[in-house]
Amino acid sequence: MSNVKILVLVQGTYGRRICEHVKAKGPPGWETTEVFLPFLTQPVLEEPEYYLPGSLGPADLVLHLGETHQAAQLLPAVTRAAGAGAVIAPISHSHWVPKGLRNQLRQELSQQGQSIVFPEPFCSLTEETAGLFPPVPYHHPLIRTFARHFGYPRLEVELSDDGQRLAKVEVTRSSPCGSSYHAAARLAGFDVSQVLPTAGLICLRHPCLASMALEERGGRTETIMHLAGQVFNTAMEEALSRRVQRTVHR
Repeated sequence: MSNVKILVLVQGTYGRRICEHVKAKGPPGWETTEVFLPFLTQPVLEEPEYYLPGSLGPADLVLHLGETHQAAQLLPAVTRAAGAGAVIAPISHSHWVPKGLRNQLRQELSQQGQSIVFPEPFCSLTEETAGLFPPVPYHHPLIRTFARHFGYPRLEVELSDDGQRLAKVEVTRSSPCGSSYHAAARLAGFDVSQVLPTAGLICLRHPCLASMALEERGGRTETIMHLAGQVFNTAMEEALSRRVQRTVHR
């Protein structure tokens, strides 16, 4: 699926930065359109189409990067207007898309024949699951196509001749916000024994715009920002493991 039209809904800096990164690093054939949603102060109860921008489509996939729960309430109307088949609504701040609203959106979009996922954090999205505690399986090909290029980072590393330092870190799948490239560019020269958990901390200096509010997930109390740092650390650990395996099997 090479030609994909993505409608990106934004309200501020958080969404614009992700949209710009997707535009810059997306594969040839992707058409990414940025649309600003209004900042509403009241719940959207009736006639959501009234609040939509004039032109919204057509689009295959909606990427929801709004920063208020009122913006999330517009998603069923947005997908109808754009003719989109699926929605990715990452959770970087829980109050932007509260849990009750997530359930409501799943139901409404399912009734419209559309799919939605809520990766928390955004960089937890893989080609099979969204989120961490627990990872939630999905099956929509449009979401899978997006996740092939953006989501859970995939890195490849080269080591110094003595195997003690990182010589190069290459990003083969980036976090949606671009922090993977930010960290990769700063990790060359690091002692392999000290790269974890430093890699995750460097990643967050992009800076990460996820919430620092403590919340309980799966029996753990974490912030979404800390989860993003852990995701990058795990990606780095996996890259080092693959490198060791290649060396052993030479």
